[in-house]
Amino acid sequence: MEVEQTLPIVIADLAANTCCVTLSPLQESVSAYSLGGFEPETNVLAYSYVGYVNVSSDSFRQKGGMAAADPETGDIIAQMDMAVATGAPDPASAPPWAMMGGWQDGAAYFTPSCYACEGVIQAERMLWNPFSNEVDRSTGVYFSIFGDRLASTGEFLVWTQVPGLP
Repeated sequence: MEVEQTLPIVIADLAANTCCVTLSPLQESVSAYSLGGFEPETNVLAYSYVGYVNVSSDSFRQKGGMAAADPETGDIIAQMDMAVATGAPDPASAPPWAMMGGWQDGAAYFTPSCYACEGVIQAERMLWNPFSNEVDRSTGVYFSIFGDRLASTGEFLVWTQVPGLP
């Protein structure tokens, strides 16, 4: 497990030509991050992380969560374990990671997912508000890796192939 480590998130402000703020890892082992972008009003960065934790001397399991950080100071302003975010009755069965999306009204979109697996290809997004630490698990907003959702109408532009047409 010690070889499955990723580098920390490093933030550079290209407009101000300043470098760099490094975010501290939020658990001992981090295998991957998913970035959710910067909240338009506050500039807070939302992201998720996942890694392996030692359950016993010969057993590991995946564990992760979401966090929001101040990009100027590197301070973590909120953090939520994926078991809490998904409302899983058994924390060990919760999806360990979140694929992050954009922001809406001060909350970050995310989709619970596994790590190093097939992953989620289309689903309903959830919203995490790091300022109140609340989760909306039923947003009515969906995503698909097969197309793009138009934010203004909720419609999808889906890529498809029609045999016989160029």
